[in-house]
Amino acid sequence: MDLRATYPPDALRWLQRDCGAKSVEDLGHIVMFRKYHPGTRPYFQEMFYNATTIMARTRKSGFCSFMFTFTCNPNWPEIKRNLLRDNQKIVDRFDIICRIYEDKLRKLHTLLEKKHILGKILGSAESREFQKRIGGPHLHRVYCTDIPATPENVENLIWAHIPKEPPANDKSVWANFLRKVRELLPKHQFHDCGAHCRNSRGKCKKGFPKPFSKFTILHDDKPAEYKRPSPEDGGETLTLPRGRAKITYNNSHVVAYNPFILVMFRTHHNLEYAYGQSDNLKYALKYPFKGASFSYVRSSIDGRIDVDEPAQYAKMIYRSPSEGYSRSMGYKYAFLSHTVIALKIHLPDNQKLYFNSRTAPTILANAEEGILPDTHLTAYWKLWRKNINDPVIRNILFEELPETYSFDIKEKVWRKRRMAVVRKITKPIIGRIYTVSPREPEKFALYVLTKHFPGDPEELKNVNGQICTTFADAARLRGLFEDNGVWERTLREASLSLNPSQMRQLYANILVFGGTEKCVIDGLNLWEMFKDQMYDRRRCTEDEKLLRIDRALAIIERYLLSNGRTMYEFDLPAPNNPLINDPDRALDQFFFPNNVNSDEVDETVDTSALEKANLNAEQDKFFKMVRNAAFDPNSVNKYFLFIRRWWYRENIFTKLCFISA
Repeated sequence: MDLRATYPPDALRWLQRDCGAKSVEDLGHIVMFRKYHPGTRPYFQEMFYNATTIMARTRKSGFCSFMFTFTCNPNWPEIKRNLLRDNQKIVDRFDIICRIYEDKLRKLHTLLEKKHILGKILGSAESREFQKRIGGPHLHRVYCTDIPATPENVENLIWAHIPKEPPANDKSVWANFLRKVRELLPKHQFHDCGAHCRNSRGKCKKGFPKPFSKFTILHDDKPAEYKRPSPEDGGETLTLPRGRAKITYNNSHVVAYNPFILVMFRTHHNLEYAYGQSDNLKYALKYPFKGASFSYVRSSIDGRIDVDEPAQYAKMIYRSPSEGYSRSMGYKYAFLSHTVIALKIHLPDNQKLYFNSRTAPTILANAEEGILPDTHLTAYWKLWRKNINDPVIRNILFEELPETYSFDIKEKVWRKRRMAVVRKITKPIIGRIYTVSPREPEKFALYVLTKHFPGDPEELKNVNGQICTTFADAARLRGLFEDNGVWERTLREASLSLNPSQMRQLYANILVFGGTEKCVIDGLNLWEMFKDQMYDRRRCTEDEKLLRIDRALAIIERYLLSNGRTMYEFDLPAPNNPLINDPDRALDQFFFPNNVNSDEVDETVDTSALEKANLNAEQDKFFKMVRNAAFDPNSVNKYFLFIRRWWYRENIFTKLCFISA
């Protein structure tokens, strides 16, 4: 548990600086999660990047991609009839809920992946989430198919309307099917806009009621308009009792669904067409793989940093009984259609060293003598050099190697997969290279060369017989750094997985560190091409768009100035509210606006509700009492609040959390 990772030069300098110290104990106690621990932030982050890689490799232009949500119905008859007694509560039998839901998922996966009821799936990623109130599980799945993206095909798969009632004398299978759909729609697919789903402006957070449309219309840059005929155009309506009143529903209240899945599973689900080529899929994948939300703190005592990440998780993460049972039973948090092998780029003789207190003396002594352990990359270089006359090996890229070769962890070599083993592997295998920041020019040049050309370092530096001294020179001679094309490709590749904050950071790094004598970066052109990736476009109206773009420019300007550069050098427009002139005012306006979401905030949070929570007189009195106590150190700091309706608690807690931030 005291594993350390460092680079060889750093390890040697550490030994020299400490005058021959032979122990790593002075570094403090460090316990960290790895990406292999399900449910942790590194796990979900790795899953997200693997999912974006799968979608980028398997998605075909002009074909349909979908996002699918499948929830648990606590009133399934399989659950009801297995309760111990008639008055037993469902929330007390989380084991039955999880087992029945798992059985339903097996059936659903069979229909999707083997029966192809929604088309042949080329690539998919899914994760399981648990509701906090009753703990019921639900599934989020994003997948791309071989179905041509036409309005007719989407209209056949996704319904967002109430089907017309068949004639009474029609007893055909299709007529009975439509009657069943009409029966189940009010139970599972109608959206009631109550107080719990409205913001302070009275609008539904989910966008209901939806606009009517006579036909299904697909767009490249916004959600599809499904067929939702209005009552004037012949659309159906249903009048249903809700308490003592009766409410009339029309097609604008229908959550998009698949009729076959609705009748087969009789539960709430949502099937949406994923528009665009990459942007929407990125946000669609962000949701299922967002992981838990909490803060992480590390402590420093007497100059030693002690980090205990599992202890922090145990204190801060809430797990419902259903989630705990699912983990105990080994149910998967996430599932990907492909196995993704993560590959790292490092400069020759500069790979990371991993050691603990027992192995540190041997590994560091070997490093001082130049004996370094092999990695995926060095093993590839040796394989390529050894089989240089083999046309297959000679032309295979490092990123493509895992498709036909497997890495022997013990021997640290790549071995060709046997056909018998390949047949047993149910999931295809692809490789993914970790991206490299332009702040490290030589390493970034090696990354770009490895993405485009096969070979070991000597081969990559050999450009038509001319041996270059650095990878950066080789990249320039090969034309990779001669224009803005490499930075355009870098930003386009990054836009598949990075959030707006990370995109701004990468863009600023390119401006600061990417320019050379022969390559003058066209910052304005890159900004115009990728500015939509540098601000959060979720729930963004046209009025808010300009504010968010201006905020992105202000953050980029602050980063440039911290590195001695200006917006003027790159012909970038100056922000209307720069962070450098009046920091206090700028922070208030940009980072705590009531009508603009921060791209660091989870997409389920609507910050517009912070301005005016819907509090009654008693709740407002409680809120002011807690607020005053927060600024009075002599005041009582413990309060008890009891509210039956959970959404009223949500309103007041949201406002309290906002002032505490």
